[in-house]
Parts: sequence; C-alpha cells; structure tokens
Amino acid sequence: MTMSSMFLFGSRARGDHDSGSDTDLLIVCDERQPRHVSVGKVSMFFYLWQKLLADAALGDLFAGHIALEGKPISDEFDQLGELRRAFKLRSSYAAEVSHALDLGWFITRFPEELKPSLVTKRMIWCVRTILISRSAEAGKPIFAPGQLATTARSSAGQELLSTRRRRKLTKSMLSLFERFLLEEGHVGDELRYLTPTQFIDRFVESAKRLR
Repeated sequence: MTMSSMFLFGSRARGDHDSGSDTDLLIVCDERQPRHVSVGKVSMFFYLWQKLLADAALGDLFAGHIALEGKPISDEFDQLGELRRAFKLRSSYAAEVSHALDLGWFITRFPEELKPSLVTKRMIWCVRTILISRSAEAGKPIFAPGQLATTARSSAGQELLSTRRRRKLTKSMLSLFERFLLEEGHVGDELRYLTPTQFIDRFVESAKRLR
C-alpha cells in the first residue's frame, strides 16, 4: 500500500475529545475500495484519492467531515486543501435521512437480528446521520455530538447523544431511540409490518441511492 497523505479528524481534530474518544485517521492511499480498520481506540479509514475527491464534489458527508474538520498529519501535496475546495454541499440530504431511518426502524423492530455489541453503535450512527444531514441542509454541517444534541428536535436525541458511549442495550435506550425516530422522521404504515428480510432489502435499496 502506498500512502499519499494522512488526516486526523473527529473529536481529536476539533479538540472536544475526552478519555473515551477514538483517534480517527483518514489515510489516502492506492487501495481501490474504502476500508475501515479499528485497533483499540484508533480508527483508520483507507480511501483512494480519486474517490474521496469525487465524493466531496457530490456533497458526501463523510468527505465533508474530512474537508471541513480534518487536520493534516502528512500532506506533501496539499490534498486536504484540494479536498476543501472540491467539497460542495447539496441542498437535500433526504437519501441519507431515509437510509438512517430504515436502519433505525429495523433496530427497533428486530434488535435481536444484530450482534449485541453493534446495536448501540448503530443506534447512535442513525441519530448522528439524521442530525448531521439536517444541519447540512441548513447550510452548516455539524459533526460534534455535543453541538448536534442542541439541534435535535427531541429530548430523546439529546439524551442518546449524551450517553452515546454506553455499550449495553437496555429497554429504556430502545424506547428513547424509537421516540427519537418518531419525532425526527415520519414512519409510514409499511414499516410497521415488514419482516426482517424485507427491512434488509429496503435498507440495501436506500444504500444504493447514496452511491
């Protein structure tokens, strides 16, 4: 693997980290497909430069996270500067919200279908994705959990973000999460009667719209 640059992002780049925070690194390299590797509290994302740049031009929120908040660790060719110039916000992030809502309702209906260690992580991912998307539509993407909590329409979202490091799933967390989904996004009758397989098919289809 050949690396051309490395960026720090997330809480340690913003300066709002604490003892439980991960160190998030974006490594621009020659790997064809994006890859994520976690080792302890170090979370590494490997991206091909051409894909990262194209994603930024399309308003992708992960690319935007790097462009807007990233700090260079190694960047000989000023790729971070180029990424910042390329990033363009879209007027709508409805596809991202829909994708997160689909996964969210799957979790509330069938939490046993996921590994217990993943359920709370996926719940917080849904909450953050919905709120980040809404802030992006308002013209100012917010990625910091503390700031995101202030934008939530529901107190449930605020509480979930404030306790986001909890690993053990409880009934109260599931209840809070369902309340957040109801208050942040409409649920149609069709979602109330889907089977796990139908939910997964729907989630896969919503993921395709993000590509």
